[in-house]
Formats: sequence, structure tokens, C-alpha cells
Amino acid sequence: MEVSAPRVASGAQPGQFVIVRVNNHGERVPLTICDFDRVAGSVTIVTQRVGASSRKIFALEEGEAFADFAGPLGMPSEFIHDSDEVLRGKKYLFIAGGLGTAPVYPQVKYLHAKGAHVE
Repeated sequence: MEVSAPRVASGAQPGQFVIVRVNNHGERVPLTICDFDRVAGSVTIVTQRVGASSRKIFALEEGEAFADFAGPLGMPSEFIHDSDEVLRGKKYLFIAGGLGTAPVYPQVKYLHAKGAHVE
């Protein structure tokens, strides 16, 4: 799901997450930032329809807003502090499946853009 969230997108780094609430009475749900576009001001989140809260997220129509969309939260991936030169000299292997690919994608995208060898 792509969410218009310019403030979150402007500060997001690989490895971070958001906490969303569909309405004022809903539970707070932590979700990985799967992708972000600073120019468009958007953040992509991924969830699976398994419970009441995720069903409410899936029920949102285009143009509707979350009651809360807080982030970016958490520590970003450690490698974002490495120089481009250091990253170009490293090889990374990621193994993920299902929803586990959500946190991996922004890391692979970042490393690839920096010239690292990523599989």
C-alpha cells in the first residue's frame, strides 16, 4: 500500500518502520517501511490480512487517511553510515520470503544504488 506521507518519506532510511492506526479507537500496528519516495512524498507499507486491525487497513479506500501514521521509527540499517567507497567493496546476501521481503527491499535498493554487490 502506497501512503502519501511526505514528512515520513523525507526522513526514512532502510530498516525503519512506522506505527499506524486506522481510527482513533484502533490498535497501533507497527509496519516496516518497504519503500519510500522522497520526491513523491510517499511511503510503501506491506501487511497481511490476518486479524481485525489488518482487515481495517485493507478496507481503506484510496483517498482515506490513517488516524495516525507515525514514523520513521527505529534504528536504520547499520550500513547507511558506511561511505560509498566502503559499500562498493562489500558483498551482501539477503535471504527472505513472504512478508520478510518487506524489510529487505529498501536495504537492497539502497546498497545497489551505492554500488555494492547485492544478491
